[in-house]
Amino acid sequence: MKTLKQLAEERAKELGVMFEVSGGRYFELLVQAPQGKVFTGSDLHEAVLGQYPPHTREDVWKEALREMDMGIKICPDIDCEWCESNKA
Repeated sequence: MKTLKQLAEERAKELGVMFEVSGGRYFELLVQAPQGKVFTGSDLHEAVLGQYPPHTREDVWKEALREMDMGIKICPDIDCEWCESNKA
């Protein structure tokens, strides 16, 4: 059986979503939509999900999956500073 992390990584690969994991006192996961797109559920280009008490790492991966499962869409802001500043 696959872990939540493995499921999230597979889903991210399908959608072109990037993850950045940071350590320290608490586990944090930066989840970033592909260039020019946002997460449908939040209309955000990226989300920082953290393992703060009482949450676990599994909760963080679960939240990442939830965000991705709502889908991604083209950024609705034609003058979006985020999209302009992050062009490769």
